[in-house]
Amino acid sequence: VRWSKPETIVPALEGVAQFDGNPLANAVVFDAERKPIASFESKRYPVHRELAQDFKPAIEQSLKSGKVESWSDGEDHYIIAVPVTAGREKEYVGALAVALSLEVLNATHARDSQRGLYMGGGLLFVLLAALMLGTQLLVSRPLRKITATITDLVAGKQGVAIPSLQRGDEVGDIARSLDIFKAQIA
Repeated sequence: VRWSKPETIVPALEGVAQFDGNPLANAVVFDAERKPIASFESKRYPVHRELAQDFKPAIEQSLKSGKVESWSDGEDHYIIAVPVTAGREKEYVGALAVALSLEVLNATHARDSQRGLYMGGGLLFVLLAALMLGTQLLVSRPLRKITATITDLVAGKQGVAIPSLQRGDEVGDIARSLDIFKAQIA
C-alpha cells in the first residue's frame, strides 16, 4: 500500500477470496490521500459497486486514528474499512475497504445457529435423561422398597428390615418414622 503496488495487493486479495465459504464480494485499497490504488471483485458474489464512493472523509479520519469502521449498505453487503499502517510509528499509509456478501454471512449464521440448536437439544436430552435416572435411583426405588416394607408390616411380618434408615433426606425421615411405627406395633 505504501508504495502503491497493486500487482502485489490484488493477488493477495484473490488468494483470500478463493477459500470456500469466504464472503468477500469485493475490496478496494486506498492510499493515504484516499485514492484507490487496487481493487478486487469476486466472481462468486455480487459486488458492492459504490465501495470506493462509500469511503468518505469522516471514515478516513476515524481510520487515521486507528479505528476499524463497519456498516451495512442496507441491501446485500456488510462493509468493513481497516486502516493500513507501516513502520514502527504505525504511520497511516492507507486503508482497505471490503464488502462481504450478506447472503454468505447469513447462510453461515443460519448453519451455525442450527448446529447450536441441535447441540443444545442434545445436551438438554442428556440432562433430562440424567435427571430421570437420578430421580429413579434416589427417590422412586427407595420409596418402592419402603412401600413393600409397609405392606409386609401390615401383613404381620415383624422381622422385616426397614430400608434407607441411614439416609439424611425425606426418604430417610419416612424410613425412621416407619421404624418407630414397627417398634410400637411389635
